[in-house]
Amino acid sequence: MNSMLQEGVNEYSKNLPVVLDVGTILTGVVAGMEKNLVYKYKLTFTSLNDPTINILIGRVTRKHINNYCTNSKLSFYRKAGVLIDHYFYDSVGKHLFTVRTSTSRC
Repeated sequence: MNSMLQEGVNEYSKNLPVVLDVGTILTGVVAGMEKNLVYKYKLTFTSLNDPTINILIGRVTRKHINNYCTNSKLSFYRKAGVLIDHYFYDSVGKHLFTVRTSTSRC
């Protein structure tokens, strides 16, 4: 399974980084060691000192869990028990938060 995930990551990574919206850049994707994919994002509009960071974390968490649990394109990952992690960093590379998606959160 990990070799198949790695092949997909290698292909997908050729197009990175990708600007997803005005403040979010997808900077990397890696195949993790525990049957997981790790997506890395740079958020250019926030920091840990931002008073609204907890609101952002809640919204982003709900979005990614909903997408993992309901997107038909991700059904293969759900059936295979592949976890998808989303790591978020600020504009200088400081880790802000992580969202882990799995079938147990559906």
